[in-house]
Amino acid sequence: MGRGIGGKREGRRAARKEEEEEEEQEEEEEDSQLLPKMIIPKIVIQQVTMEEQLIFGALQTLNEEACEDVLEEQEKRGDTPHRAPHWRGRRG
Repeated sequence: MGRGIGGKREGRRAARKEEEEEEEQEEEEEDSQLLPKMIIPKIVIQQVTMEEQLIFGALQTLNEEACEDVLEEQEKRGDTPHRAPHWRGRRG
């Protein structure tokens, strides 16, 4: 009877040891997957930032061209602008 109980204890210990080893392997796999997860968001953030800068630049150019069009129309009609546009000194 003593051997039967001891055998069960040995079996439980072996099962626990296997579970612990499996958990360690899972943790190692999770750690190895962290690197790609960290790199991808950084690349995505850089891409979004670049696209935002391109959009901002395009909108700024569009705004400046619209201001020029308004001034040209006012000159054609003989109207005088109420104030000088903010961009006038920057264009060459």
